[in-house]
Amino acid sequence: MRLALAAAAVALTVSGPATAGRFAVGVERGASVAKVAARVEAVTGSEPSRSLAPLRALLVSAPSAAGLAGLPGIAYVERVRPTRRLAFAPSDPLTARQWYLGASRAFDLWPEAPVLPAVKVAVIDSGIDGTHEEFVGKIAAHRSFVGGSALTDQQGHGTFVAGEIAAGLDNGVGIAGVG
Repeated sequence: MRLALAAAAVALTVSGPATAGRFAVGVERGASVAKVAARVEAVTGSEPSRSLAPLRALLVSAPSAAGLAGLPGIAYVERVRPTRRLAFAPSDPLTARQWYLGASRAFDLWPEAPVLPAVKVAVIDSGIDGTHEEFVGKIAAHRSFVGGSALTDQQGHGTFVAGEIAAGLDNGVGIAGVG
């Protein structure tokens, strides 16, 4: 990626409905967990994958939960949502300090480092450290609007912002760029 302005966006489309969901099925007090499991299997065609014994509940994978709530011995039926995690974790050593990557779910959709086309991006800020190893060969143009050199960053903010955009991803150096 070369620094110099435009914005980039990546849109991913996931098509088609999910074929199955996971549901927690609560068993009423006094009801037999084994009997409820047999009823659930008869309705869904799927044997409960495990008992959540301390909770008196069953974990069921089925296309839908239709018809379960009305069965004898069932206290509740609720969909179990998977927990979120980073699918791809960059090797850059300062990534752990980039709290916003997790907050924005920057890499959730990628099982490995994404290959993205190069785009030109302008950073209008306090300048950039033109000697920083993350920017070697990436600065397409530079200009200072306030005097001095645009390749000198007295405050560090411009270098940080440029790094967020154009630092190498998964290169084992500094932060993970997300541009």
